[in-house]
Amino acid sequence: MLGLHKPGDVDSLTMGCVTPGMPNGVEAAGLKMEMTTLFRGQRATWTVSGARPGERVYFAYSDAGLDSRIIGIGPTHLPGLNLDVEILPPGTIFGDAVANNNGVATLRGRVPIDAPLENTAFQAVAPRGGGASVKSNVELRDIRN
Repeated sequence: MLGLHKPGDVDSLTMGCVTPGMPNGVEAAGLKMEMTTLFRGQRATWTVSGARPGERVYFAYSDAGLDSRIIGIGPTHLPGLNLDVEILPPGTIFGDAVANNNGVATLRGRVPIDAPLENTAFQAVAPRGGGASVKSNVELRDIRN
């Protein structure tokens, strides 16, 4: 649906350090994610704090939403990251960013012009190996025109 992370698409992702948006997430242990409002065809920013400096943080979404009955149990396994997240299947990784010296990882991308106008769940994860991986809160956002 979002298609933000495309090989060779230089404009789709840039990394920086900003503090955007207002959080409305469901709390989970570990990372703290905030994001801007999502508009079709416009740039959006996802910011995660609480990462280790130099740590790679992956951003995932699901247009199936969030199952509030199972927060913390993790119904969706993200292949290759060895971590379950609270967003409902299918969870899709749409980008990644490396945390700066302050532990902040920022991902920027353009919301596709044809993205469905629906509620979408977002969550970030940082695989640390040995079962110590961490995840962020879940942010639920409507994609707008």
